[in-house]
Amino acid sequence: MSNLPLLIFDLDGTLIDSKVDIAASMNHAFKQEGYAPLPEEKIYSTIGFPLRDALQMLTNEEQEEKLDQLVIAYREHYIKHWKDNTKPFPGVVETLESLSEYPKAIATTKKPEYAVEIVHELGLAKYFLRIQGTDTTIIPAKPDPALLNMILTEMNHDPSNALMIGDTDKDIMAGKNAGVKTCAVTYGIASKDDLMALRPEYCIDTFSEVLVVVKKLTSKISSEASKRFSFSHVRVVALYSSLTAIIILIISSRLIQNFSLEDVFGLLVVIIALLVTYVVVLIETTNRASSEGRYSIKEKFTGFVGVLTIPVVLLILSNIGDQNGQPFGVATVFESVKFLSIYILFVSSILGITEGVWYLIKRKPIK
Repeated sequence: MSNLPLLIFDLDGTLIDSKVDIAASMNHAFKQEGYAPLPEEKIYSTIGFPLRDALQMLTNEEQEEKLDQLVIAYREHYIKHWKDNTKPFPGVVETLESLSEYPKAIATTKKPEYAVEIVHELGLAKYFLRIQGTDTTIIPAKPDPALLNMILTEMNHDPSNALMIGDTDKDIMAGKNAGVKTCAVTYGIASKDDLMALRPEYCIDTFSEVLVVVKKLTSKISSEASKRFSFSHVRVVALYSSLTAIIILIISSRLIQNFSLEDVFGLLVVIIALLVTYVVVLIETTNRASSEGRYSIKEKFTGFVGVLTIPVVLLILSNIGDQNGQPFGVATVFESVKFLSIYILFVSSILGITEGVWYLIKRKPIK
């Protein structure tokens, strides 16, 4: 898996300019249900809230039945007229094209079916792996992190390697609550001052600046990954080193000739510890989304080739002979590396046992 970050975008006010059609449908609902129309700017300030909440804020209506009618009136009008003025912001299509290699998702407060229809109709669906709307009867709206957590889980991505891009305080707070990095968009609904007060990691004035942000983020993540001394790398090195050591010890004719009960017991302990380590490795590579801890087929193949190479080389050396032309002999050669092999097994078994105990206590792998 690549180390590319997951990019999560808000929809209204970030990807698409939809505020005129939203305000028109709001005022249509108000007129139909006997409420006075409101200035567009006042309606714009509620974009990003769940629809029912926005209608209640604008009308101060407390009766549930009247709010139900407003919601119905709004949706009946909006589904027919959202195309009147709604369009992607300048630079959106071109920028998404440039980001084609990055995994991307949409997290919006719109109802799921509306979000999917709008994104498809505007020709943006092909750029996203997931379009996640909000049904507040099932999942709470932003700034609750549930929406983002759902995306991270279903796309199998780690929060530390993801970025939330949005134009309202709810987007930024949702990102922070989910543990992802955040990028504020100033051309949408909220003011730049309000957004910066939330201390997002990045801030852009035009959508095309996303390219600059993503480049910085990718560079930072790659740099951190290269510098990090990760336990996941240690355990894999330990596994390969231990397998090599076991092969060296087992095929050593001298060791086999003197194989005692203590030797058998010691090897069994080491092998069990290694199995525990490997199980935890599998758990981690299944559950963790970042590239750390994940190893490709090519990398695994290379590792096993390395495991087999050392014993083969030693066997070849054992038949080269000394200065007098006499072969060194398998036992002599393997005796010279016996101490090192036992040391590797000892360290690896300690790592494996530590992994197992830690996982039993914490129910999660050591990172």
